[in-house]
Amino acid sequence: MTPNLAEFSVQLIYMRIAVFIKSTTFHVGFGGLETQNLVLCEGLVKAGNDVTIFSPQKELKIENSNLNGVKYVFVNCVNRTLFSSLNSESWLNKSYKSFLELHKVQPFDIVLSQSSAGIGVIKRKKDVGVKVVSVSHGSILSEFKTRISDASSVSDWVNIIKDLVFVLTIFFGRQRDFILNSNRVIAVSEFVKKVIIDETYVPKEWVEVIYNGINPLLFSSEYVKRENDFVNILYVGRVIKSKGIDIILESLSKMKNMDFFLNIVGEGNFTKNAKKLASKFGISQKVKFHGRLGLQEIIKLLYKNDIFVMPTRRVEGFPMTLVEAMFSGIPIIATKIGGVPEAVFDGETGFLIDNPNVSDFTAKLNTLINDKGQREVFGRNALNKAQNIFSAGKMVEKYVSVFKEVLNENS
Repeated sequence: MTPNLAEFSVQLIYMRIAVFIKSTTFHVGFGGLETQNLVLCEGLVKAGNDVTIFSPQKELKIENSNLNGVKYVFVNCVNRTLFSSLNSESWLNKSYKSFLELHKVQPFDIVLSQSSAGIGVIKRKKDVGVKVVSVSHGSILSEFKTRISDASSVSDWVNIIKDLVFVLTIFFGRQRDFILNSNRVIAVSEFVKKVIIDETYVPKEWVEVIYNGINPLLFSSEYVKRENDFVNILYVGRVIKSKGIDIILESLSKMKNMDFFLNIVGEGNFTKNAKKLASKFGISQKVKFHGRLGLQEIIKLLYKNDIFVMPTRRVEGFPMTLVEAMFSGIPIIATKIGGVPEAVFDGETGFLIDNPNVSDFTAKLNTLINDKGQREVFGRNALNKAQNIFSAGKMVEKYVSVFKEVLNENS
């Protein structure tokens, strides 16, 4: 997954970097955040830096590891947020202790905190004389609003009420702590930048937008012309109602006489309901639920499909599945919400719908199903955009540039 050094244009300098994240690709059930952190850290190592990742041990039986030049420290700790500063076994305190042990032997130049994972060091950064750059992937308030709008049962509301104290603690405490006490904040999209400025009042000049990147070498550098007997449609992500799975199925039910096939990749609590809907709409024979797949399997599937869909109701920070689709040269239909419009260029690489509803989505999907030429134009444009904007090399280059700026600042 390591990016090609030929992509870098800035002058790279050696740095010793400590990265804090709550989970890694070693852990069970890892997702996009963990994968992106891996790509970033391996890219930083490839660029000549020394990188150590600190993460909770959780179910792992090992305390240390080294993979592709990236060093890992798995901290045996208690993963609680409330009153964590008072608990000597908490992630906040144990992660700082583990960091300090290595920092005293050979000082780190800079700390990178994925969201609030580095809060233990952030709170004490002046004491240890280290600067911190944090990455914001979104807002817990936006996530909570989505849960409220998506609630459909008594149990949903019970869980929402139970989690309210935790959400408020994060919103008024942890989120503001890590953002306002970092030397610089990286937002994964312009949308996320606006949200955290509005919610924390962090000065806008402290926030830099860097899009997550993908290693282009995982994909073909040329547009692959698809020759399918059916128009294959793909969804990749969590199978939950707020992702718009019901919209996809109902829309396709209105086109059941067309030659299409829907592939759904992912797991979630809406899977059983989605299968029932497919049966109810009479399209079960045209839908396959693949479950959870690895990145390489997803890439292979992307090249077999003609249209990528994501009519999400959720406020998404920056969905990497859209970038993966772009690198495979596939047009996208998605909702104009959150950071999605920063990855889908309406009328150029696909279509954006203003509202996640069946009628608007059906109209755009019908257009692409019936127009192969348009699909190919959008697909070529998507690949070009991805290569120019969303490569891992460009991502690493921009992180290095931010690190250099922060290290050169006096405060």
